Amino acid sequence: VRGPQGQQVSPKGVSSGFFSSDLSSGDSDSVGNSSYLMYVEEVSRPLPVYFTSHTEVRGIKTNRYMVAETLLDPTPEMALQGVGSPVAGVADMSFVEGFGAYVARPNFLYGDESLYSQQDNTVRGAPDGGGIWLMQGYDYDTLKALDAPVNITQETCLNNLDHYETWLDVEPATGKTLYAHKRLGGQMAIFDCDPSSTDVLTCALFPTGGNCYGGTYPCSSANYKTPMVKGQKIIPIYYIDETAMLTNDQADQLKEAGVFRQAAGICLVVCVIFGFGLTVLGA
Repeated sequence: VRGPQGQQVSPKGVSSGFFSSDLSSGDSDSVGNSSYLMYVEEVSRPLPVYFTSHTEVRGIKTNRYMVAETLLDPTPEMALQGVGSPVAGVADMSFVEGFGAYVARPNFLYGDESLYSQQDNTVRGAPDGGGIWLMQGYDYDTLKALDAPVNITQETCLNNLDHYETWLDVEPATGKTLYAHKRLGGQMAIFDCDPSSTDVLTCALFPTGGNCYGGTYPCSSANYKTPMVKGQKIIPIYYIDETAMLTNDQADQLKEAGVFRQAAGICLVVCVIFGFGLTVLGA
């Protein structure tokens, strides 16, 4: 296991001026590492986060680290771990969970556009059917139900990044994360299942006799309980937003540390000047 879970990274140390009450200068000198590894339990692996900008949390200067847009893109190395399979934007976790499970960013953010319709991987006789509709039923800000569900597309996600992105706002001097959103989505794979086959015994329970949907679409592993679900789909089930921010009291304590440092710096200079004055008088 490599990397913490995002609460703490390697501290940079104080980078502000000697007489400043800030622990960090808030410029390029305050950036520790340009990237860190963050272990994510849900995917059983460390994921890199990269410095993107300077931010501020409750009056304290911080550095923002985010996950790369290409995190779930297929590469020869990552493909061996199920990343980008079958398309960019998802990672196959079946080998960990023991069933058809996938992870992705919320609502397939930065994923292949085909994930929002999934028509071309199932249709046998009807080119305009067999896909999925990804719908939003609640307002993300008020958490109230919408009057009518709204279709979620790739464009919808890109226009609402504040609801989907993952970031860590890190105070560089201490390495503490002061504000964070860690977001991840869970998906179920509804695989193609032939009821006439003896390879998967549950398929034999289907009452269709191998003729699902009039023979137009593949039968699915979900036919027994949900006969309207078609095979070869990756269905979003949920996404989680693990978030936290330091309290006002905690922020005040951190600011006090900066004030004490400022006072110590001023005291040191005053003492040097006073000592020099005594030396001159003594001479």
